[in-house]
Amino acid sequence: MKRLAGKNMILGGAEVAAAFMDLNLIYEYRLYVHSVVLGRGKEMFQSDKLHQLDLIEVKQFQSGVVLLRYLNK
Repeated sequence: MKRLAGKNMILGGAEVAAAFMDLNLIYEYRLYVHSVVLGRGKEMFQSDKLHQLDLIEVKQFQSGVVLLRYLNK
């Protein structure tokens, strides 16, 4: 999938994202951070592997949401 230049996939769901992460199939991560605190929920990263990422962009929207863009090393 990495070889399909210009073809983006958006993954939703912790299980699917974890499987793609473990197979090193994700080139770029876009995390949208909302200022809400929850008492419980699904873990965002369910993998036990260490994934080193480079932060390439931080953008704050008027709503307070922050976009964090990372590239997989």
